[in-house]
Amino acid sequence: MSWLPDRLSREQAWAGMRLQEILSHPAPASDHETHARTLAEQLGITVQQALHTLHQRMLDRSHS
Repeated sequence: MSWLPDRLSREQAWAGMRLQEILSHPAPASDHETHARTLAEQLGITVQQALHTLHQRMLDRSHS
């Protein structure tokens, strides 16, 4: 969960892993948007913030 800045509780770590999984492999015609929003709220961020952070880390890795 290195893409999240703070120490996480067990529940937050689980939410972060699930959120990353949902955002990395979205399933069409599913209710992942609502689930992703709920998981992001548990982490104190928005889905858009999570997407931006994950995208930036992907770019950083490709340039290193």
